[in-house]
Amino acid sequence: MNSWKRYINDASLSVDYNRAPSTPTNAQFISPQLNSCVTGAGRPAIATTTPTIAVNSSDPDLMSVQTRFLLSEWTTSTDGKVTWPTKWDTGNLAAMVSGSQRAVAVPASAGLVDGGIYRWRAQAFDGARASAWSSSCEFKVDTSAPLSPTIAPVTSGVQAVYAENVQRGGLNQLGQFTLDRGASTD
Repeated sequence: MNSWKRYINDASLSVDYNRAPSTPTNAQFISPQLNSCVTGAGRPAIATTTPTIAVNSSDPDLMSVQTRFLLSEWTTSTDGKVTWPTKWDTGNLAAMVSGSQRAVAVPASAGLVDGGIYRWRAQAFDGARASAWSSSCEFKVDTSAPLSPTIAPVTSGVQAVYAENVQRGGLNQLGQFTLDRGASTD
């Protein structure tokens, strides 16, 4: 069958192109406030199991972006290999304006524990395409208070020795003390 079709001269062609969002930037801890993202031996120790973490997510097409956070825990297998299984995943959070900072508190249900080493990273999503993952940020949880230090008076070569619970010395009489961390490793 041969046929033809006539169009009026107001036809148009429309092309929608969607670039992937940019990799999230400015990874940081909001609470406790740490403006750095570190891995390895320099990782910070934080005194909470529910930190608030944040990144800036943007899209080159200025579309609104969702952000996803992924938190993993350092584990060592019986053969000594380090792995990072996922401990907590936010999924894609509600969309925000491109360029916005997205912050999220790690919930207690994520199960972070004292002495644990963790890392987190983020990814942006514009509803159709996802960015690459951000660099990882590591931290160690340290909620244990250090042991009390030992304090002892210096007993020679000083004007006054200030022993505990004993009235000694006086006005303008110099005394000295030694302060030691004792058995504490913090």
